[in-house]
Amino acid sequence: MSLLEEQTQYGMLKGIHKLSRYPEGTLKDCTLVVPNTIHTPYGDLVPQYEDDGLRRKFTYSLSFYANGILKSISLQEKTVFNTAQGDIAAELVTFYEDGSIHRLFPLNGKLSGFWAEKNEYELEPVLHFQTKQVTFDKKIIGVSFYPSGAVHSFTFWTRDTLEVELPFGKVETRIGLALYENGAVKSLEPRRPTLIQTPVGKILAYDVEAIGVNGDINSLGLYEDGSLKTVTTQANVITVKKPNGETVTAAPSLHMSHFDDEVKRVEPLIIRFEDGNVVLPNGTFSLTNCTFTVGLFDPENVKISNECDGC
Repeated sequence: MSLLEEQTQYGMLKGIHKLSRYPEGTLKDCTLVVPNTIHTPYGDLVPQYEDDGLRRKFTYSLSFYANGILKSISLQEKTVFNTAQGDIAAELVTFYEDGSIHRLFPLNGKLSGFWAEKNEYELEPVLHFQTKQVTFDKKIIGVSFYPSGAVHSFTFWTRDTLEVELPFGKVETRIGLALYENGAVKSLEPRRPTLIQTPVGKILAYDVEAIGVNGDINSLGLYEDGSLKTVTTQANVITVKKPNGETVTAAPSLHMSHFDDEVKRVEPLIIRFEDGNVVLPNGTFSLTNCTFTVGLFDPENVKISNECDGC
């Protein structure tokens, strides 16, 4: 096996097994198979160079932006990073293009028939976190930061939840929690259908199809002052009566599953509040000039939409 070398602004990389480059020729990412030490603002770091064959992912040891700034590093051993939330030991770290930390992952395992989420979870340490609105001790998949160093979001394990106090009540949260830079709650993902008081009435907030990639974007969103910004529901219908007497109805929609013709799936209704208006898929309506009625969505009385009609 012929190994390569590459000079970077973090030092000479040796023992490169494979690499890729940007069109202009600069190093994009590489996999190392011998020990290297790179010199960074966060201290000397040792990129991953061994494949344990079972637990750890072994793809790229290092990734770079086109300007040569470090984009991510998979570490050979857990390494401690000092953050606004204290010291956090991580196996994988990603960075912004200005060099500041973007995300920290305490573990970087691969799930397979030999290594399950349960095994990975058992290795995870319990960490202490404290922000403007939440304080908790919990295992997390990852934490992201703003370039300033303030926490941007937490991503939780599927088995874990967190109760968050909001201006309109407590909400049990799954998947993730995002914050504004000042620490105020920006968005979260309700664990179960949760009744939320909104400017148009009480809505059961929940998104059964929420994707738990990370905690950055969630279905229940707030403005920085704590007022409601967005809410997703699969249980409610909103009827709007306009000043001229015309009525408009906004509701979730019913579709055939992409994977099973016998299964129906509900596409949720997303509601947004902004500038004294409620924004629905079929229009923007004044909260002052219109009246609103909230009802329950009955999928039995809805025509199923086949997204492949005519294809």
